[in-house]
Amino acid sequence: FQLHSTPSTIFHVLLYANTSCDESGYGEGETYLGGAYVQTDTNGEVEEQVNSLSFTAGQFITATATSSDGNTSEFSMCFEVPANADEIFSDGFENGDTQAWVSN
Repeated sequence: FQLHSTPSTIFHVLLYANTSCDESGYGEGETYLGGAYVQTDTNGEVEEQVNSLSFTAGQFITATATSSDGNTSEFSMCFEVPANADEIFSDGFENGDTQAWVSN
């Protein structure tokens, strides 16, 4: 995943799987998959691999990011895992000045 937000800040990014996408296009937190603590660099950027999680074709994946002071983003847009999970997704979500997306 990639995160763009406040420089030099620790975030806890959580990933969730869902059986369907919400009508709004944003996800929900049906099944927790895992997460990672990351720290943005001085430009507010971080890129982290998520190799330890298992994605299943047809699942809808969403994410949230929580800053070290407890502010949590809304759920990201949901993304369907393609038949070829090596080609997962890339898009964004935001809350205030926080933007993150999960990509391969």
